Amino acid sequence: MTRKYFLLFNLLFVSLSFFAQEGPGKVRFVKQNSIFQIRVDTQHHLAFPDVVKLSNDSLLVTYRQGEEHIDTFSTLISQVGSPNGTLWMKPDTIFNDPLMDDRDPSTEVLSDGSLVINFFKRQHNDPLEAPPISHLFIAHINEQHNAINRVKQIDKGEFLPKNPRLSKDNFWIKGLWGRKIETHASASSLIEYKNKLLLPSYGGYPLVRKKGFDGFLSPKSTIAIYQSRNQGKSWKKNDIEIPNTSSLWLQEPALVNIGDSLLILHVRTAGGNSAFGASTMIQTTSKDDGKTWSNPTEFDFIGQSPELYQLSNGVLIDGFRLVDKNNKVAFIFSDDNGASWSEPQVIDYCRGECGYPAMVEIDKNHVLFVYYNENAHQVKGVIYTVVHDK
Repeated sequence: MTRKYFLLFNLLFVSLSFFAQEGPGKVRFVKQNSIFQIRVDTQHHLAFPDVVKLSNDSLLVTYRQGEEHIDTFSTLISQVGSPNGTLWMKPDTIFNDPLMDDRDPSTEVLSDGSLVINFFKRQHNDPLEAPPISHLFIAHINEQHNAINRVKQIDKGEFLPKNPRLSKDNFWIKGLWGRKIETHASASSLIEYKNKLLLPSYGGYPLVRKKGFDGFLSPKSTIAIYQSRNQGKSWKKNDIEIPNTSSLWLQEPALVNIGDSLLILHVRTAGGNSAFGASTMIQTTSKDDGKTWSNPTEFDFIGQSPELYQLSNGVLIDGFRLVDKNNKVAFIFSDDNGASWSEPQVIDYCRGECGYPAMVEIDKNHVLFVYYNENAHQVKGVIYTVVHDK
């Protein structure tokens, strides 16, 4: 860290005023008044950021850049930031498949020091000929943090299946034998757990709309965890069955482990006949390495694209888009391993399309949140101080 970075960091925490947000126990998050810009671009759609701390304490933000929310002109972008999260280098394009929509990059530093990124590609097929299809990918980010290598598909399947067609029971099928087409996506980062990599995913079978676009004929989306025992060289899909959720569309799961004894999932849901009918976020836990999952605990709000993160002091954070009359970027936190959670803490109000916060611990007392706002034309950041009341 340069002397300029140190001075800016100290001035930031001394000079700005604060306001406190109460939690479930003896922890409070104190928000800096100043929300800052990491990237501004009024000509592009900037969305779905993630952030990690590098080995030299610098920070790395990754996100999608496109022309619209869904298009094939998208690229994956990286930006390196100062250790205090307030100064950022110019953006680099780290990946671009010109035929695909590259989406939702999430990064993780593994125990061996390697920096990996998971994302998914989406093929926008002609809806009269084939469904849109998404598949999961993992790659390594190079030492300069301006490119990725060793790109590998995680799930099975093609983007352009042979002879795609609708079956009589409203499944998209392919090939001579009529095998069902599957599609899978991710919205949060993988985790390292007991010498395994675990990636939460969602999807299932491509959507088939009813006539008049009044809901869907296809089965509801489900979630799964892809598992690798060899650092991402090969993967196995483990379907997740959450009791009493058959009426829900399960989407955008986020996963965190509490040591070697507990896994926690937070899941975006939708109810009714439509995958877009927003419903409340749920939590489920596993004490047997993901073999079985508890009855869901339902939050009393709609949270989309949750992202779970544990601080070094054990406090859990879940950042998400809070959907209500005025959408917000928000988070909740827990100091009892997810047994109870704070009320939603508002980071920022949405001005057009926004959300998908990610977080990283700058030091034992400060957390940086990154998210997108201003109708997806800005990637922004804000720092919170973690206060422990005696």
